[in-house]
Amino acid sequence: ATLNSAARLRPSAAKNEPFGVIVVDEAAQATEPSTMVPLELARSQRCVLVGDDRQLPPTIFTADCAFAARTLFERLRQRGHAAEMLAEQYRMAPEIS
Repeated sequence: ATLNSAARLRPSAAKNEPFGVIVVDEAAQATEPSTMVPLELARSQRCVLVGDDRQLPPTIFTADCAFAARTLFERLRQRGHAAEMLAEQYRMAPEIS
C-alpha cells in the first residue's frame, strides 16, 4: 500500500499478523505524519526508510501545515542515525548521477 492509502487498511489491520519489516520508499519526500500511519498499522519492530534528502522536500499546500513539513527521515538523521548511501544507482544517466 502507499502511504496515502494505508489508512484504508485500518479496519482489517488488527486482524492481520504484524509485518516483519516496513519499507518506506521516497521517505525523504514523505511528511512525518504520513509515514506514521503505515508504521502504526503494521505493528512492525523494524522500518527501512529509503530516500534522498538532497532531492525534493515534501509538498505542503498551506503555510498552516508547515510544522508537518519535516520528514521522519530528516528527524532520524538529525538525531544521529546513520544513513547508508548506495554505491550504485540505476535510475538516472551516469553523467548526472
